[in-house]
Amino acid sequence: MLFLWIVRIAAGILLFLGLASDFLGIGQPGFGERQAILTLAGLVLLASSFLRRKGGEGGRSTYATVAVVLLTTILGFVLLNLLIAVGYALTDSAGVTKRPELGIDSPLRRIPLIRLAQGVGGGMWKRTVPTLALDDRELARIYPGWSRQKVEDLLAESRRRPLRFNPYTQFQEKPFQGRFVNVVEPGYRLGRDPGPWPMAQGVHNVWVFGGSTTFGYGLPDGETIPSFLQEALRRRFPGAPIRVYNFGQGYFYSAQELALFQSLLSAGSAPPEVAVFIDGINEHQREPYYSDHIRKLIESPVGAMLSAPEGSSFGNGEDTVARWLRNKRSIEGLCAGFGVKPLFVWQPSPDWRYDLRYHSLWWENGEKPPANPVFGESVHYAAMAKQSPESLGRNFLWLGDLQKDERRPLYVDRLHYTAAFAKEIAERIAVRVQQGL
Repeated sequence: MLFLWIVRIAAGILLFLGLASDFLGIGQPGFGERQAILTLAGLVLLASSFLRRKGGEGGRSTYATVAVVLLTTILGFVLLNLLIAVGYALTDSAGVTKRPELGIDSPLRRIPLIRLAQGVGGGMWKRTVPTLALDDRELARIYPGWSRQKVEDLLAESRRRPLRFNPYTQFQEKPFQGRFVNVVEPGYRLGRDPGPWPMAQGVHNVWVFGGSTTFGYGLPDGETIPSFLQEALRRRFPGAPIRVYNFGQGYFYSAQELALFQSLLSAGSAPPEVAVFIDGINEHQREPYYSDHIRKLIESPVGAMLSAPEGSSFGNGEDTVARWLRNKRSIEGLCAGFGVKPLFVWQPSPDWRYDLRYHSLWWENGEKPPANPVFGESVHYAAMAKQSPESLGRNFLWLGDLQKDERRPLYVDRLHYTAAFAKEIAERIAVRVQQGL
């Protein structure tokens, strides 16, 4: 009998971990394979514990059985958390462990069992992040002055936040409060001296749109491109009240930026004076990243739950550029209607005009870069580089070649910029804004 209750308690814990996985930060956002396995295992264990053998308890009602199981599971969960809490109290006081900082949307993280699950998951996560596999010398080159623990904490906040649903763009960054990463409504990331929302009147407001490089994955709030852009513009226009808002979103490309821009204006926000759209790296996506997963979820929910999201790409660079130019014209029309000055930027990409020998995080599985120069191949950057200045317009800034003569690490992981490179990109954008759009 005792064994059955142990099985049922274990089943309840598995079900809890599976169904609450997004709150725990287990796996990718959404109901993925890890969550499905945990939930199915819990259901199988729970069902098997009710298989009666001949001579078992015959007179107990289903209600009584369920009540006993529920009560026992709750008691077991409480006792288990008490034991874990006592253990953490001892290890925290001894300095062996450190109480994690809590986000504004994660009260469940106060539960000791969830803290333990996150700790175990975090340990596995650290071992799989290529940046954290670098030795101290290489790590110091991309995070100068940072301790390894500080980098680990930054990357955990940057990478392990869940997204949220957005009716216009499918998804977007979720409000979050951390030590290094802070996102507030209506979905923009804070920087140094952040502006209020709704925006103040009598201020030169700038909105910046883009993907995860614009958001600043792998960087703290004050070292993203939009944060550096605010500093650069204030230096160039001394005394002018300037606020830059970082609307960069993970996975976004131009069509989603257009939808987000329009949704903010449609919601009644006062328009900014300038809107900057930073594109290139994600532009090859044929549709928003989770589109195929959502399509499967509608057609076959079970199959979607057991599969991981996968994006789809254009087959050639010409289609990518043609689609981007159409989105550019749509954004320009919207800006004209609201009196906004747009600036379109094609950002540097590691697989275009950058010697990958200096990109230590490009090489996977311990592969060493060769002795001779190595340059990647990006079909849509090659197609964009062929466009004439007349077809792109005065409001276009090409930064694809910014890194072609660089001989230093420029990326904190495979795709995202170091703080120094983000600052350089921001300075180039500020120069163009100063020159007039």
